[in-house]
This record gives sequence, structure tokens and C-alpha cells, in this order.
Amino acid sequence: MGKIREKKYYAIGEVSKLTEVKPHILRYWEDAFPLLRPKKNRAGNRAYRAHDLKVVFLIRRLLREEHYTAEAALAKLKEDRDFVKEQLDRPLEDWIAPPSLTDRMKQDLHVLLKMIEQW
Repeated sequence: MGKIREKKYYAIGEVSKLTEVKPHILRYWEDAFPLLRPKKNRAGNRAYRAHDLKVVFLIRRLLREEHYTAEAALAKLKEDRDFVKEQLDRPLEDWIAPPSLTDRMKQDLHVLLKMIEQW
């Protein structure tokens, strides 16, 4: 992932490159996750704002890094409002920076704990 150039709106292709999520997946997530609702411009093209980018990063993290199912991620986003607010209040640059070793270890431990709970 590269550095984000601050601007008001991002096209779906830009969002795809920044988040490493293919455009067809982004369109699917719009249907699956009500929190993700980019505006459309006059031409009907999606215009993602910084908030929308953060939502994409959050969904991606839940699905890819924390290994939630789509249904479990949706439930987490609906039920844990404090978690969502805390995550979306983070600066956009925080989403791009590679996680530190400590952060990765915390994520791995979190995943292991979830697996143990389900077992």
C-alpha cells in the first residue's frame, strides 16, 4: 500500500489500489455492509470520502486479518458501536502504515483466542 494523497473524493480504482481490495469486492461490500455507502457523482461513478476509505480498511481488517466471516463482521459492526467509533476516529494515515510487530502479535493472539473460544 502506498501513501494516501489527501483529497475530498477517491474513485473506486484509487480505493482499490490503496486498500488492496478489488473493485467488484468493494461493490459487494456496499451491499453487504450498510456502513459503507459512497456517494455517486453526476456520472454515476462512486465517490469515496476519507470516511468511506476507513470503513473499507476496517471491513478488510475484520475479514482478512481477524478472519471474521462476512456475517460475523456485519454483526460486530452493528453491535459494537464503541469499537466502530474508535476505529473510524483514527486518522486515515494510521490505516496505511504497516502494523508494528506488537500490533501483529496482538492480532494473532486475538485470532487464537477466538479460535479457542469456538473450540
